[in-house]
Amino acid sequence: SKEFLEKEMSSHDATLTVSGIVNSIVAIPGNETAQILVEGKLLESYNGMKTSDTMYFFEGVFPDK
Repeated sequence: SKEFLEKEMSSHDATLTVSGIVNSIVAIPGNETAQILVEGKLLESYNGMKTSDTMYFFEGVFPDK
């Protein structure tokens, strides 16, 4: 929703947010890639991060527990 775009956060937190969304979607069997839509429109960028390209699983973003 549009509230996603209104949230202010650091670029590091934005990267964690986007990678968390993408990794959650790609983890579902049958999904190899993801794209983020807001209000039905492709999100071109988010807090300086280019998001318009098809995105794949983000490796190494989250430290191991």
